[in-house]
Amino acid sequence: MNCKDFTACMEGFIDGDVEKDIKEKCESHIKECRSCMEKAMNFEKCIEFFKCCMPDAKPPEGMKGWMSRFMAQCCENEKTETKEGKTSTGCCN
Repeated sequence: MNCKDFTACMEGFIDGDVEKDIKEKCESHIKECRSCMEKAMNFEKCIEFFKCCMPDAKPPEGMKGWMSRFMAQCCENEKTETKEGKTSTGCCN
């Protein structure tokens, strides 16, 4: 699994809403990738914040997966040049 794949399924992984093989791949990836580990931790903090502040709130229909799609698009657009002169796509290597 790469960073782009992790970002795409992160929301389901955190919610516990992915197949066992995907869960294992996600767990393996975040053990190796600090950027995705931090991204997942920040995402969990956001979810906990909303649960704490609005415990009875339900997301609008069609909202599930929105954050993962948004983050994947941000990573896709985040292109930078490394010291070696290579183009990097930020968190999505």
